[in-house]
Amino acid sequence: MTPDPLMHLLARTLLRIVSPMRARSIMMGVGALFPAATPSELRRASERLSKRGTCLSRALALSARTPASEVVIGVHLLPGAELSAHAWLEIDGKPFDALAPAGAEIARLQGRKKKASAWPRMA
Repeated sequence: MTPDPLMHLLARTLLRIVSPMRARSIMMGVGALFPAATPSELRRASERLSKRGTCLSRALALSARTPASEVVIGVHLLPGAELSAHAWLEIDGKPFDALAPAGAEIARLQGRKKKASAWPRMA
């Protein structure tokens, strides 16, 4: 059995009791106990975890076994729809296709300085 379902359960639990930044830190520590996931393992894990928990818990679980990854929190900006939060995984600065971004970036949980915002200035 792969550790991915357990990592997802841990991520969901942590998000209920600590901040997302602290949850990311704990998940990275636990993820270091396992070998790094290969791209094919990451895709399989993403498919198994789809439609379970939240996009943030899935991104945290997948990032824990992917050392060069970063969890990004943003928003959906779909025309005619309400604004909603979304989280996705980036590996080496590129979105992981199974959790692709759907809007503008707000924060990065690894703490790197984010690029200039795509948001229009509010007057």
